[in-house]
Amino acid sequence: MGGVLHPIVVGRSVRRHESEGWVSYLPGVVLLAQRTDRPVELEGCANFRDVGGLPTATGAILRAERLYRSNALIGATPDDRRTLGDLGIATVIDLRSDAEVAWSDDVVAPGATRHHLPLGDLLGTGDDWERWRDPMYVADRYFGLCCSGAASITEIFAVLTDPATYPVVIQCSLGKDRTGVVVALVLRAIGVPLLHIVEEYSRSRFAAFRMVDALRAQLDDEHRRALGPYLPALLAAGLAGRFAPVWRIPGRQVAAAVIGGLLLGYGARLAYGCNIGAYFSGIASGSLHGWLWLVAAFFGNVAGTYLRPAFGLEVERTPRLTGC
Repeated sequence: MGGVLHPIVVGRSVRRHESEGWVSYLPGVVLLAQRTDRPVELEGCANFRDVGGLPTATGAILRAERLYRSNALIGATPDDRRTLGDLGIATVIDLRSDAEVAWSDDVVAPGATRHHLPLGDLLGTGDDWERWRDPMYVADRYFGLCCSGAASITEIFAVLTDPATYPVVIQCSLGKDRTGVVVALVLRAIGVPLLHIVEEYSRSRFAAFRMVDALRAQLDDEHRRALGPYLPALLAAGLAGRFAPVWRIPGRQVAAAVIGGLLLGYGARLAYGCNIGAYFSGIASGSLHGWLWLVAAFFGNVAGTYLRPAFGLEVERTPRLTGC
């Protein structure tokens, strides 16, 4: 795989560098070290960075200004867009789900071709965010992501073998998990040692700190005190690819929110204040209405699940176990 990905490394004369002790990556291809002294930062995309500068096992160095990774570029400011244009970004590989893209599918990078190759959802219903502290749990989830997203990953590698793809940005909502998995696979395919892959992956933690600081800076003291305890949870959801706030809401989702709110309000009015309170009070008192509430709630949830796609909402499904 390293041979077909050689557009993202630097080549020079084989004979010249073999005489200097360089090892050929392929017959006829020698890779030349090249580091970037000008790190690129985007004001609105805290996790944007150049992956160039990493060494391979042969002593070569990944070319700078060829492969970038980022959180969703929809947060780019006007200055960021000009920077992306100056970088000559040719391709954006978008790993976000259909539901995430529905909020905003703006490529942002001027003139870039967008490849939407979704890579699954890491945080299932009822998932315990605390488990993400366990490295083995994270490794299992990443392995499952590779299995379920095999088709997208294959297509990503096919895109990357085309020299016209570069410079390329690989992005997801927060640019950590899905993007991290894909970038790690690409780096490993061209011979970057695991130690350097792990170090590159870990750089996203600094971006996470900047995201929290930026969020806190937008809040006044009162809101900061109210929301402060929840910021780590919001960040955890974001890093798992499930929280990427934007302000353009599709009309169908607005309709779903309005209809759902009216139904909840009407139900609360019938229950004299609280739907769930009516259920528990009915069960505790032995009243028939509590059991009728349970039956209605069950079938209502089933109906709601089937109606979600009609309003442009994603239906979460439990992934099937595979032997991948």
